[in-house]
Amino acid sequence: MKITESVDLIIDADPNSEKYERDLKTAKLVNKKIEEINPEFYLDENDANNLRLLLQKMSESIYERRLCDYIEDKSVELTNYTINTIKRIADKSSDTVSRPSTSGLKDFCMGRIKLLKSVTHILDVLKTDEISEKEEIGTIEGKGIFYIKKSFKMLSQGSKTDSFPGYKITELKHIVDRLRKIRDQIFDIDVAIIVDELKTICQENSINSIIPFIGRKKIVVNENDIEYEPSEGEKGILLLQNKLNTDADAFFLDEPELGMGNSYIDTDIRPIISQLGKMRKYVIIATHNANIAVRTLPYTSIYRVYTGNDVYKTYTGNPFDDKLINVKDESDIKSWTDESMKTLEGSKDAFYERKDIYESKTN
Repeated sequence: MKITESVDLIIDADPNSEKYERDLKTAKLVNKKIEEINPEFYLDENDANNLRLLLQKMSESIYERRLCDYIEDKSVELTNYTINTIKRIADKSSDTVSRPSTSGLKDFCMGRIKLLKSVTHILDVLKTDEISEKEEIGTIEGKGIFYIKKSFKMLSQGSKTDSFPGYKITELKHIVDRLRKIRDQIFDIDVAIIVDELKTICQENSINSIIPFIGRKKIVVNENDIEYEPSEGEKGILLLQNKLNTDADAFFLDEPELGMGNSYIDTDIRPIISQLGKMRKYVIIATHNANIAVRTLPYTSIYRVYTGNDVYKTYTGNPFDDKLINVKDESDIKSWTDESMKTLEGSKDAFYERKDIYESKTN
């Protein structure tokens, strides 16, 4: 059996197993790198073969050392198991209690050291520095580009409850306190009591991983990384920009103009919607805004008319043939222009009256 095949069959039982495993992996890596270099290119054939033989010999020596230590450790373990088994059988037959083979001090110390390593590792993880990432969400006219800043930080003295949704921050801090006590009092008599307290708190709060101790915070920041609280209208602007710039095949917008000025809708939002249409994306919008409903030149308009008693008629059409046809009665046809004037502009008279007012002011 080859070394690379048999080494995986060895159980990591002896104290040096991790070192041997690491050394063996390094030796195998060196072998691989040497072959990539192609020794024959720099050495004569004899030296190249000697190099390979020495590296192979080193790998085999590491493996043999690991195997010998494993056999020795396992022999002691099996011997103790055999002795203890004989004692149990003898005690059962003679109704006596034999003297223990060991004081148990080694197992006790090894258990405490293992606990100390685990607790120390958890506390070290909790010291991880804050991690932040920013994602551009949009632009507010006159105020620049804005970003969503997501921050992840482990529980600390300055942590706030809203960064740990679903968990009581006081309980999380109690858990950290218990971990520190275990670390500092690892060889005290009452450390087992502290471990039980820790276990109880974790069970009561359904905590079985490090995830609850990761605080999450999400804020809006400007180009200078300063936190900014957008108004309701600005939130709508940023949200709409962000969603319209998403890579998707279809977009569903319900009155996107709410809280936004007509100028912004026409100069910033309408071009994006028109461009999505040109890219053959599906853009479905419920709106009362003429800039969106008319100036985007919709491929299909859906018009709903209330007839009373919770009954509606539905018409479809477009501005190109100036028709809106009842989906249940093709003989029922309305003018797309007239209905748009009435619904979006107030009426045809209102539209032209505003037109006259604007023209009189400019003339």
